[in-house]
Amino acid sequence: YDGGVVAPIARGAVQVTFVIGGITYTEYDDGAGGITNNNGFINTATSSINYTTGAVNLHFTSDIDVGTNINFTYYSVASIDLGDY
Repeated sequence: YDGGVVAPIARGAVQVTFVIGGITYTEYDDGAGGITNNNGFINTATSSINYTTGAVNLHFTSDIDVGTNINFTYYSVASIDLGDY
């Protein structure tokens, strides 16, 4: 997957869920622009997140199941002006 999400993204706040072999797996960003590989299916050399632009490069070592989604859950960093108090 090469695409993007709404930026800016909070570091350490990204969860990626995908299905391989009928099993749902979850990985997380490492807070430094990389994706964890706890389950052995993420190519960490070519997968990354740009927290400023929202660009996401997610490459798998095995094909995800046909007809399933790659789901991203994340927090965006935003500032709100609350005015003077």
